[in-house]
Amino acid sequence: MANIMLSGDLGIKDAAGLIRKLNEALMLADVTVETRDVRSADSAVAQVLVAAFRSAGMMGRSLCVTLPPEAALSQLLRRLGLVGEGGPLIVAEGRIIGIEEGTV
Repeated sequence: MANIMLSGDLGIKDAAGLIRKLNEALMLADVTVETRDVRSADSAVAQVLVAAFRSAGMMGRSLCVTLPPEAALSQLLRRLGLVGEGGPLIVAEGRIIGIEEGTV
């Protein structure tokens, strides 16, 4: 299992690096992404994470993203309608563990 720690203010400027980091890790192992130290994030980060879940599935890997309820990323994903009632991301025990088939 590979662990990726995200922190600070993440936005479109970080998207390419995050894509690279996630893809490299997923080629080698299942991946857990820790997000508790993310202070802010924008929709580009959300798009990267959604795409990473799709990539993980195609590679036969699992991806897990921690999602503390008070964290900035959690709030962003709720505002975007990606988590919560009707959202396509599957959340269990404070972690995003997958994406509903046929969504996003």
